[in-house]
Amino acid sequence: MRLKWSSLSAISFYLLLSVFMTRPLLWRFDTHIPGWVWGDNAEYLWKLWWTKRALIDGAVSLLHAPYIFYPTGFSLVGGELTPAQMLLAMPLALAFGPVVAYNATAFASFVLTGFAAYLLVTYLSRDRWAGVLAGVIFAFIPFRYQQFGNHLPLMGTQWIPLAFLFAERTLRTRRRRDAVLLGLFFALNVLTSWYLLTSAI
Repeated sequence: MRLKWSSLSAISFYLLLSVFMTRPLLWRFDTHIPGWVWGDNAEYLWKLWWTKRALIDGAVSLLHAPYIFYPTGFSLVGGELTPAQMLLAMPLALAFGPVVAYNATAFASFVLTGFAAYLLVTYLSRDRWAGVLAGVIFAFIPFRYQQFGNHLPLMGTQWIPLAFLFAERTLRTRRRRDAVLLGLFFALNVLTSWYLLTSAI
C-alpha cells in the first residue's frame, strides 16, 4: 500500500501524541527505561544485550545462559525471547546500545499501533476520523501503559490490527499479496509474544 498524504498526516499525529503521552521518555532516551527497578523491564533490557551477544558477537548460545545459575546455566527455551522485537531492535542496539533500542521499540509501538488501528478502521468504515479515533484508543489504552513499564513483548500490538486488516482484504479481494501479508503479520504477532500464539490457537 502506498502512503498517501492522509496516512502521513496520521503517522505524524500519532508520533506527536506519543511524545506527549510518554513524556519524559524522549529526554531520557539513552539513560533510563520506563518502569520499576527490578521489574521485567530489566529482564527484556538484558535480553536485548544477550541477543546481540549471541547473534552478533557469536560468543554464546542464544538459548542457554551459562552465567545464570552458574555452573549449570539456565535454558532460555521456555522464556519469552520475543524474537520479532529483539531482531527489529538489533540495529539500534548495535549502534546506540540496549537502552536506546529498548526505548525506541517501546516508543515506536505507540506510533505503529495507533497507525495500524487507523488503517484497519479506515478501511472498514471508509471514515478517516473514525480511524484516527480508533488509533488513539487502541494505542493508549491502560493495558498498554501497564506493559510500557514492564513487558516489552506485550507492547508489540501493532501487528494485531494489521493481521486483521489483511485478513479482511484477503477475504474481499482474494489477492495473493494480501494473503502473504496476512501470514507475515500473523507470524510477527506470534514471534512478538508467545501469549499471542496461545491466544490465536
